[in-house]
Amino acid sequence: MIGNHDNLGDLVITGVVQLIGAALLVTGYWYAGVVAWAGVWLGITMLLACLAHFRVKDPISKTATAVVFISLIVILTIVNADGLILPFS
Repeated sequence: MIGNHDNLGDLVITGVVQLIGAALLVTGYWYAGVVAWAGVWLGITMLLACLAHFRVKDPISKTATAVVFISLIVILTIVNADGLILPFS
């Protein structure tokens, strides 16, 4: 996996961004509105991941994971869209 990346720092940044999204999803257990914002955060991350995979012409087998996750995140965000206005209610 690391062999595909030129810079290990990119992996660290991506991991931190995904951990922040995961922490927001866990916070959504107590504050339901935060789930929508976590969906937006992770959705942007997965959209950028898809674009990166397409840019380097990865096979669909490597891109499929990001596509599946962005589909689930879109559903999650739509279901919890009312939390975008008042996230801590």
